[in-house]
Amino acid sequence: VDDSRLVDGVAGDKYIYKRRGESRAGGGLRHPKRLRFVMDCSGSMYRFNGRDERLNRCLEATTLIMESFDGMERRFDYSIVGHSGDSKCI
Repeated sequence: VDDSRLVDGVAGDKYIYKRRGESRAGGGLRHPKRLRFVMDCSGSMYRFNGRDERLNRCLEATTLIMESFDGMERRFDYSIVGHSGDSKCI
């Protein structure tokens, strides 16, 4: 496994292994991978934050996602949306 392609593997790319042999030049234009992260914005996140700090952990995870994809705009098109559980549509 190519260590620089681990995020690609999580995103579903099947070709994350190191290529042995000569590299091909000009490999073609690849479209960025599209990812959507859905964060819990329900009332329980605030209500139980004092007990288990779930809202703080969610904020830290969101920050980690944003920092991880910084500078990778050509490879990944990601979005972060909040969902409270009130609707079926995300």
